[in-house]
Amino acid sequence: MESFEPLFSQAERSLSEGAELLGLISRSSRLDPGQKDRLSTAVSRLVERIALNGRLLIESLGSGDTATTRKVAVILGRHLELAQQTLPAISSRISGVLHA
Repeated sequence: MESFEPLFSQAERSLSEGAELLGLISRSSRLDPGQKDRLSTAVSRLVERIALNGRLLIESLGSGDTATTRKVAVILGRHLELAQQTLPAISSRISGVLHA
């Protein structure tokens, strides 16, 4: 049986980073209210998708449904890749740090 521990670890990190970013967005003085709303909505949706797919993966593992497990793992992996690319970039833009 394939180990999904790396996916779960990455999901946990992404959920934590997303929560931190939501706090940063709400406290930012660089963003107008409309920007805050749009960014908060986008980050919240990504975090919700990661959490939902993590729960679906746990349920499919528990039920022994290997086809669903594989499909959900792929979807979760895609959301995690998106989180790895976007969350740090958004955070850097808000905090004023430029990428090297």
